[in-house]
Amino acid sequence: MRALTIGELESESGTARSTVYYYVRAGLLPPAQKSSPTRALYTDAHVEILEEIRRLKQDGLDIKAIRERLQQRITSASQNGEDLVARQEEEMRRAILRTAAREFARNGYRQTRISDIIADLGITPQTLYGYFPTKRDLFAAAYRESLDVSMSVIEPQLEDEEDLAVHLLWRMVGDYALQAFNPDLLYLSREAAYDDPETTRQLRNAHEHVLSGQGEELRALRGGGDGPPFPDELVNYALYGAFQTMRLRASWDDRFSRSDVMWVNVLLNIAVRRLYDGSIDVAALKRKYGHLIDDLAAVQSPDIFALEASLPQREGSE
Repeated sequence: MRALTIGELESESGTARSTVYYYVRAGLLPPAQKSSPTRALYTDAHVEILEEIRRLKQDGLDIKAIRERLQQRITSASQNGEDLVARQEEEMRRAILRTAAREFARNGYRQTRISDIIADLGITPQTLYGYFPTKRDLFAAAYRESLDVSMSVIEPQLEDEEDLAVHLLWRMVGDYALQAFNPDLLYLSREAAYDDPETTRQLRNAHEHVLSGQGEELRALRGGGDGPPFPDELVNYALYGAFQTMRLRASWDDRFSRSDVMWVNVLLNIAVRRLYDGSIDVAALKRKYGHLIDDLAAVQSPDIFALEASLPQREGSE
């Protein structure tokens, strides 16, 4: 059910607001829901009842007869417990996010102007800033909304599917759809988060949200035990990052197709599952590479030209 202002009700029903107010006082229409002392909201039920009133008047019925004829519908509409104010606020929030996402996609983060978004929506600055106090807040919410839209389409496809490779393929389809909407989405997220911890936190939450399904699947592979000695969260991001990087490489020329990218990602996913189910001896790999990893991870050189002097010496080197 839609929430309509008096102006929208006038336009849609063809009934002047003065007549609407009279019908409410006369009991022919259910009262509007107040959103402020000077503002009220109506619904589709008001439009339908106004159409019926017009028809009954053409049939020659007077106000009393019309009220008696429509009493049940008026009572039912009056008892509707839906919060129209909350509904309208959510509709406005989504309209702002859709417009903002389009502007960010078209112009980039820095070149997008809040004034253009406000003008496009036909709202006041106070309305927009009531939902999103800063440009970064708006971008983070629009970014999350884009991810949510993709998930709302893709995740229902996976409800009865047990094959995790199929899950991965469908999620890649969703990511390709996001790329088509905005090829620079990830770049924009880094630009917006630059030197801003709060935006970084919001964008991190957005990524954790969109990666939550795959993360749960990885944790389930442990089978309730300790499992392999590496963090699921990093594996989750590694798989996602591998896909993003391969997709970037494929976009540079025609050498690699979308099928190539999808196949390699499925193979990586299967390889990761082999790590989790014990098919690969991770303990032996740690014995072989563990010391070197620890030594190289400890290297901290702020100067690339001084890097050589800070590296650990390999055995047999002079």
